[in-house]
Amino acid sequence: MKIIITFFLILSVYSISFCQEGIEGRAYYLKQNNFQFDKNRQTQNESEIKSTLNSLDNNFQFILEFITNESIFKLEDKLNLSDYEMRLAKMFGGRGVYYSDLDNNESIHQVESFGQLFLKARSFNEIKWKLLNETKLIGNFLCYKAITVKIVENDKIFKKQVEAWYCPEIPASFGPIGYGGLPGLIIELSIENEAIYSMNKLELNPKGKVEIMKPAKGKRVTEKEYNEIGKSLFERMKKGKF
Repeated sequence: MKIIITFFLILSVYSISFCQEGIEGRAYYLKQNNFQFDKNRQTQNESEIKSTLNSLDNNFQFILEFITNESIFKLEDKLNLSDYEMRLAKMFGGRGVYYSDLDNNESIHQVESFGQLFLKARSFNEIKWKLLNETKLIGNFLCYKAITVKIVENDKIFKKQVEAWYCPEIPASFGPIGYGGLPGLIIELSIENEAIYSMNKLELNPKGKVEIMKPAKGKRVTEKEYNEIGKSLFERMKKGKF
């Protein structure tokens, strides 16, 4: 089904400069799952999960709030969802809260896993982008393409292609689920075999002040430490000790 996205811009009376000084706003994103089960091994339960995820795609909206050097990204629940649907949303929809701080080169993902709340911390500029000379119009925005690779570790190590379309006209180096560091706001983000996040509404320099609250609750760990905790629990489960 063709989805027509209309961008609503709330602009200040002053023109936006190409420096990032003083810019703040809220960007809203819709998510489309592109998660693929192994077709040869897909069970009825997996088919039901995929069907439910597809039906829920338009029921979720994510919000990215940003000021000059900070941002926060999280899920907004647009409808009253069942507990089962909310669990799926958290599992496949971008779990937790993503905070970024340019001044301190810090990115934090607050997420509940393994029965505990964590603050996964990394350097904001840790993501290494390859900027490509490829453009496309998304709504009224001229966007440029950038790619990187996401490393996923559990019992195995996987590499996933990440594709971002960013707009230099909007000088905010942020985007969905903690991705950023590009010379412009990420309008569309696609992660192989996971999801596509597409901006459907943008408010620049809104009347209401944008306030960013850094997540504070949770055990602070590195990505490596978090993966080790997961691996340890997985091994215990295989041995029946969990």
